[in-house]
Amino acid sequence: MPVLIYMSWAAYTLGAALLLVSLVLETYVFLPAAVAAGVCGVAFAVGAKIVDLLTEIRDRLPAPQPAQVAELPEQSPQPVRSLSELSADLERKRVRG
Repeated sequence: MPVLIYMSWAAYTLGAALLLVSLVLETYVFLPAAVAAGVCGVAFAVGAKIVDLLTEIRDRLPAPQPAQVAELPEQSPQPVRSLSELSADLERKRVRG
């Protein structure tokens, strides 16, 4: 991921600049900030490597296959009710409601 790599190089540059300022001015106040910037640079570089590795793993995975659905036969047996059963059901519904 290029953004993480650019941020890593920016952190390295900032760390080097802070280290240089700390050594030139002989004030070691900037030294912890330089070390922290270097650690951040390493963290960004490792993050970029992890993202690249996960992207490669994802790209090598096989494409997911849809689940196989059992097909029903075209003429599956339907429950058959006679006309007298249907009319009896309708009469029961009329009586209830």
